[in-house]
Amino acid sequence: MVRPMSSSFGTADLETRIRALDVQSALPGVGLLRSWVLEALAVRPGERAVDVGSGTGSHAGELASVGAQAIGVEPDGGMRVTGAGRQPGVAFVGGSAYALPFADGSVDVVTCERVFQHLDSPSVAAAEIARVLRAGEWRSRTPTGRRRSCTPATRTWSARSAP
Repeated sequence: MVRPMSSSFGTADLETRIRALDVQSALPGVGLLRSWVLEALAVRPGERAVDVGSGTGSHAGELASVGAQAIGVEPDGGMRVTGAGRQPGVAFVGGSAYALPFADGSVDVVTCERVFQHLDSPSVAAAEIARVLRAGEWRSRTPTGRRRSCTPATRTWSARSAP
């Protein structure tokens, strides 16, 4: 059986979790990671960009700010309500990294910030992300700035491996 999270974060009350995410989102390192992800993935206006484990939607909001059709996938209904109030340009849907509510190959970009460390079965989540990503080849950048071609799966993982 695949369990959603291995940490106690999910057992804290909603307001505590929201405060924790807000504090984390304000950290300089998180800002640098998000900037790198947006640049590395070269998200374009009109692309369907999904943020898995979107929480309050701060990262999904950044995807929307570059013109993407941003969708936050979040299993917690309270977080989805909070996200919708904070990020009116983002559509929020229920789901998890293990069961994304999208057809095969229907998504252009997937981000999944600060989620994989909580998963008991990251390989299952990675396969699910690869399933929904559109087939084809994209351009991306490694953390060192070197350009390279990558498949949908490495496009997703390149964002996760940023320093």
